[in-house]
Amino acid sequence: MLRAVRNGTVIAETPRTVVVEGNHYFPPEALHRQYNVTGITVEGEPEPAP
Repeated sequence: MLRAVRNGTVIAETPRTVVVEGNHYFPPEALHRQYNVTGITVEGEPEPAP
C-alpha cells in the first residue's frame, strides 16, 4: 500500500499509483477528502508503506 503522509497524517492511500509521463500520481479516489488536499507536489520515488 502506498501512502502520502503530511505532518504525520495519511492524506492518500492506494495499492498503486498512476504513471503519466514518468511521474507518479495518486488516483482521485485514493485521496482522503476530509483533509481538503489540493495542489500538492511530491518529489522523489514513491515508497511502499511498511
